[in-house]
Amino acid sequence: HMWSFTERVATLMCDNDCGSNRHIQTGQAVHSICTELRSHKDTLEMIPSISLERECLKRFLVLRAFIANSSGIKSSTLSVVVSSILENINNLHDIWMCHENENEVDLVARFRKAKASTAKTAYIELSMSLLSIMLRDNVNLDKALREYVRDHIMINILMNRTARNDVVQVGIMLKLPTLHFLGRSGCSSSSAISDHLKEMLSMCRNSLMCRSDHLLLHDVECRVRNNKDATFLRAIVRSDLSKMEQSSGSSPVAIIANRLVLTPRAMMSHRPDSSDLLRGAIDNKFGIHEATRIHNANEEESIVRFREWVLCSFFPGDIKSNASSYIVDVLTCMFNTYSNCEIADGDKVRDATGNLASISAYMKIANSLKECFCNAITTKAWNDHFNESLISSAQSLLSLPLLYEHAATGEKDTEPLKSWASSGGAASKGGHADEAAYIVEFAKWLDICKHMLRDEETSSSLRDFVVSRKRAEQNEVALMCPEIQALREVFDAFERLEIKLFPQAQTLQASAVFNPYQR
Repeated sequence: HMWSFTERVATLMCDNDCGSNRHIQTGQAVHSICTELRSHKDTLEMIPSISLERECLKRFLVLRAFIANSSGIKSSTLSVVVSSILENINNLHDIWMCHENENEVDLVARFRKAKASTAKTAYIELSMSLLSIMLRDNVNLDKALREYVRDHIMINILMNRTARNDVVQVGIMLKLPTLHFLGRSGCSSSSAISDHLKEMLSMCRNSLMCRSDHLLLHDVECRVRNNKDATFLRAIVRSDLSKMEQSSGSSPVAIIANRLVLTPRAMMSHRPDSSDLLRGAIDNKFGIHEATRIHNANEEESIVRFREWVLCSFFPGDIKSNASSYIVDVLTCMFNTYSNCEIADGDKVRDATGNLASISAYMKIANSLKECFCNAITTKAWNDHFNESLISSAQSLLSLPLLYEHAATGEKDTEPLKSWASSGGAASKGGHADEAAYIVEFAKWLDICKHMLRDEETSSSLRDFVVSRKRAEQNEVALMCPEIQALREVFDAFERLEIKLFPQAQTLQASAVFNPYQR
């Protein structure tokens, strides 16, 4: 009955006889929030009427409405909200630890422990969702608190890092709460405490991963406004996603791909249901908000610019260095989602040319996949799963639908990227003749590698050839193989085209060569 009581208090505050204009404005804001809570009857009914999860959902709806109307709220007030969220997580941790060593035979003790565990799970879901939405909506948070929550709390959670001294030091300096599982994991020799801290970290991490789309929008905002790096995207794709609980809904790979490709309305219809009731209800609320809000052309343009940067610079760099195998999975998911004919064209976010990205971006992705393949096949990073991921991503890239304009007639047509690159002359490529030629050679390279990887003997020859090519040697035995002869021609074509397409890389490579006679 707390919500009804709050609404009645707000009604009294709105009475002109009650007090000052400040009281009336506060009462109107609280009354509006309570009214919004009543308007979400369908969302509330997704959870049983008498449950801790339903109470957490009510708090989420109220605080979400409070955050949405935070434009006139002082930063100090929002700082209290964030600080309280972090403090309450610590309190739940302490409560749970009090019940951890209780007698397992005692039914009352077991009930208290189960109750504390349920409260911990529900409140972590509530807290991580609120922190994500606050960063996504760019609310009026104090800069120091925003950076502390993002860089010292959320990033460490996503990277699965504990015992971070910097978290404790920054928290003390700013007089902000430090989450116990980030700052205390090394303070006790008890394995039970250590396991529980890891469990807390894992629960927070799983919750944040499910909010990858909101964290990604924060990256988009930071990139467009301040030209900053994709902090959250880098943390997500470089973390070990295999440790995430896949039973709780979409994987971060699908969430990130959908956010970069689909409109907000389409994202709601393509997000699978969650087995967690509270998480599912919060997903539903987010989905309704995304689907019903007014179309924001500026946000869509920002996503397109961010996506182009990701495909031209961020992903190629990480793919070449094998920084994360999950980037390849994100790429494949993005390409397959964009190529999916069952998704309406109006549900896809396109650039000014009507495509997913520029020809230059596609060529750079092709180059990075080729380089990653050559680096991995000669190292311990090579395995069947990684091989399949790379080839699948390359095939999906070549199958991407490309909207282009015929140079002679001016008519527009759509073809797979591979077909567009292979057909017509250089004059029909609209200034992208070299990029098209590179994609043609990439398609040849892929066909040869796929064929050679089917047999152990030819796989070995392929590996030997790549090694000898890196060392600028010629393996005469391997060259007896007709596939290797064809592959040598493709690599020669790659080298000629890369001198034109990547002049800066060629300059850096040349400057890195050691000359023993230079003084």
